[in-house]
Amino acid sequence: MENLDHKEFAIYLSYIAKDFRESGMDATAEDYEEASKRINNLLDSDRAYKVTYQQIEDNISTALEQGSWYWCNSADVWRGASSIYNNKDTFQAIAMGAPFTIQHGDAGEIKQVQNNSCRLRKTLDILSNEYPEAFEQILNDTGDANTGDIFFQVLCFSEVIYG
Repeated sequence: MENLDHKEFAIYLSYIAKDFRESGMDATAEDYEEASKRINNLLDSDRAYKVTYQQIEDNISTALEQGSWYWCNSADVWRGASSIYNNKDTFQAIAMGAPFTIQHGDAGEIKQVQNNSCRLRKTLDILSNEYPEAFEQILNDTGDANTGDIFFQVLCFSEVIYG
């Protein structure tokens, strides 16, 4: 799993989407077909960089274990979304594209994050454009807790709002 290229990752996520659709969630089959096309287009597009699944997983793990503790009170994967997530740690399931909820801030606000490969790609694009230092650290595997925190905040909010 950790050495999937973007196309293999898109195929993998299409199986997850199929399982999610068959679980009786609210979205229609047409929604998933359209999303699958967008996922494949996004992941097949030419990029000046290549981020591995392992780099995504490492940064989410670092964020949840160290970097985001000061604002993220909890993160929980929607386990019912797909049986494929049942035996995974939270950070692994999120890295695989599982939707999740976080409880954040002093008031403990709950936020549902509609995670998928499109959101992961958008996160990487935002990081490369708006947080280039953190993005370079991700690419070079030189990141720390702060890098993981920036990655996770952008994944959750499309920007850094804490710290």
